Amino acid sequence: GFIKMTTNSLPDWALWIQALGLPVCGAIIAGAGVYIGWQQKRLADVRLQNDLYDRRLKIFSAAKKLLVAVQQDGSISLEEYFAFVGGTSDAVFLLKADVVDYLQTIRAQAGRLRTKYGQLGNSDLEQGQRAALADQAAEIENWFSNQFDILTMKFKPSMRLDNHALK
Repeated sequence: GFIKMTTNSLPDWALWIQALGLPVCGAIIAGAGVYIGWQQKRLADVRLQNDLYDRRLKIFSAAKKLLVAVQQDGSISLEEYFAFVGGTSDAVFLLKADVVDYLQTIRAQAGRLRTKYGQLGNSDLEQGQRAALADQAAEIENWFSNQFDILTMKFKPSMRLDNHALK
């Protein structure tokens, strides 16, 4: 005779645990990896949103500084104009087309205002021409004074952080 020997003297429930242990542990580890990856993606999204906010805020600040300069001085210096142009040059990459178009409108109006003041500096102007240029400059200055709320309204949708807030 043949004698049958069993090398396993564990109860059946222990055999099940032994057989399923490695796959179950692997699934738990894989699940933890997926969860950690998901959390890292969320954190990266929040960082990206914050970086975009900072870059957009710099553009907003450059535009607001130009509006303030017109309010304070009634005109725009060459330095203020180029600070605006340089400070808003990345807008095309960071903001929606309507905001970029609005910034272009501000730039055009700033150029018009500088031109009007340049023309007003001409001492050979007749009184009627000078009055007409002064009225045109005042109209542009008035346009600038009405832009504070519009600027905020244009930027507000792209400056929200609550979409990616950590919960």
